[in-house]
Amino acid sequence: MLLYCGDAPVLRDTNWIRCRNSLLRILRPQRAGAACGCWQKPCEYRDAPEYELEDCYLIGDFGVDRATDAIGAEPKALRPGDWCDQGYPYYTGSMYYGQEVDLRLRRGERAILKVGPQHSGCVALHVNGKLAEVRAWPPYQTDITRHLKPGCNHIEIELCGSPRNLLGPNNVAEKRPEETGPDTFVETRRWVPERNLVPYGLFGEATIAIVRQ
Repeated sequence: MLLYCGDAPVLRDTNWIRCRNSLLRILRPQRAGAACGCWQKPCEYRDAPEYELEDCYLIGDFGVDRATDAIGAEPKALRPGDWCDQGYPYYTGSMYYGQEVDLRLRRGERAILKVGPQHSGCVALHVNGKLAEVRAWPPYQTDITRHLKPGCNHIEIELCGSPRNLLGPNNVAEKRPEETGPDTFVETRRWVPERNLVPYGLFGEATIAIVRQ
């Protein structure tokens, strides 16, 4: 297989089809710059089941502009809101929102970590490097008292993504169709011109409530 970025070859591998591991590491040519144009993959292809050509994906340390699909630099930090608008429209992994918090509980007090409005597959709460709770449905909160130490504590909220925006369908009118199958990707009656991506990210504040028993 030959893989080009613009007119520059970035991969020459004639044995790729015999590899069960379909992840191939390539380097973007330096002279191509950030806007390297069209990625091309010339190969022999016959319209037969055993020669089915599946989708190819680029993964790596880069961001993607949602409006243009242009590849660029990753943001250094996320702000509250949809991470699809911040360089990660097709991201499938987890994002971590962390902060140092000074807490000194008195006798009989407990600390409850509460996560505000968010969109994710599930929420994992970490305190000082230890997993405190995983929540897949509301309420997104947990008692973190046993994980705290007097003084500075590192609190992390992990929002887990999903392959929804990567695999689609992204051009149907409904963000979450009741049913999805092969016909969903070819049925033009339900399609819209723009990509209808599902939002992901932390949209509200996270708070720690101190309560007395």
